[in-house]
Order: sequence, then structure tokens, then C-alpha cells
Amino acid sequence: MFTEKFSLWMADGWGADKTNTSLKMLPYGKSQFILGFLTGIILTSILFTGISRHYRKHRDQDPMLLSLKFAHALPTSHPVHLGIEHMAKRVFELSEGKMELIIFPSGQMGDETNCIEQVQRGTLDLTKTSAAPMGNFVETLKLFSLPYLFQDSD
Repeated sequence: MFTEKFSLWMADGWGADKTNTSLKMLPYGKSQFILGFLTGIILTSILFTGISRHYRKHRDQDPMLLSLKFAHALPTSHPVHLGIEHMAKRVFELSEGKMELIIFPSGQMGDETNCIEQVQRGTLDLTKTSAAPMGNFVETLKLFSLPYLFQDSD
């Protein structure tokens, strides 16, 4: 089947054949794992960069409370927003009142691309985005923005 043999082309070090200058294909599962792993590392590093910047900036004001700004472009009736509100409650409970999430829904801080840029600058701590705007910042994530690449699963 085509889908079993489909894989990402990777350059030097990841998928390059050392004896030949041509690229070889990685197995589909391995390529998907590598892409998912790298995506997770990138998103985690963005999260912790925002937390550490915010902590260094605001630790003199109230060292016992860490307030994190969380922005997204979804309406307040969206299930993901409700999940974010639940996460904010759990963060506050599990940190015993030492951390709080301040949520800015419905694009109050801008669209998804603006929110990503604000996280990079350190003016926003967390954001929820889809794969399409992330492709502007991480080249390999553009793969998820290719609609209707195949007619069927074969």
C-alpha cells in the first residue's frame, strides 16, 4: 500500500545515505515519530521560555503568585476554550494558589499568528494555535496544512 511506504524526505543525518549522495526514505512510522517528537520539543520549549521570562520579570512584585497570560482566537462557547478554563482551575488547585492562568479568548490579543509572535517576544506566556499558522514559524509543520494530498487511503 502507498500509505505504508509514504514517508518524509529527510536530509543529512536523519535520512541521508552516507555511501550515496541520494536520499533514502525513512519508514512511515519512524518519520511520523520524529516529526511528532520535534514538534513536542518545540512547543515545550516555547512554553517554558514564556514561563521563565514571566517569572524573571514579575518575581519582585509577588514572589508567591505566578500569573501566566494565555490567549487564543476561539470564542468562549468553543469546547477548547472550556478545556482551557478547566486547565486554569486545575493549575490553580494543583499549585495550591501559587500559579494562575489569565485567559484572553476570542482574539483579544490578536489572531493566532500574532499570539505566536507575542510568545516569541515574551509579552504573552501561552497560546493555542492550529497547525497552519505554526507552519510560518516551523517549516516542517507546513506538512499538516496540505489538504487533499491523496484521493484515498490507497
